Amino acid sequence: MEALNALSAQNNERILCEGYFVLLQILEPIIPHTAWELSERLFKRENFKPIAIDESALVEDFMTLGLTINGKRRAELKVNINADKEEIIILAKKELEKYLENASVKKEIYVPNKLVNFVIA
Repeated sequence: MEALNALSAQNNERILCEGYFVLLQILEPIIPHTAWELSERLFKRENFKPIAIDESALVEDFMTLGLTINGKRRAELKVNINADKEEIIILAKKELEKYLENASVKKEIYVPNKLVNFVIA
């Protein structure tokens, strides 16, 4: 909305055309039919070229795990996506030190990419 307001305030026709062209390119993946119709009417274009997407930018390097004790959420832990179970358990114990000080851990439950739960006595 702010972009449209800023464009409406412009008096230069070239700036208006460029601004509307950019807005249509932004809207094209969301509403392709409407963007195509508007580009056809405003710019006499058949269609936009597909936008190049950098797939490496979509790959996540870290994951966030919920840390729970007896099923109650106590903290979150951000770890490398390639971390193994043992490493995650060690980091989770360090994060939950204050809760695990005076208790003995009966069971460690790791649900991949979701949570680590400690059952204590």
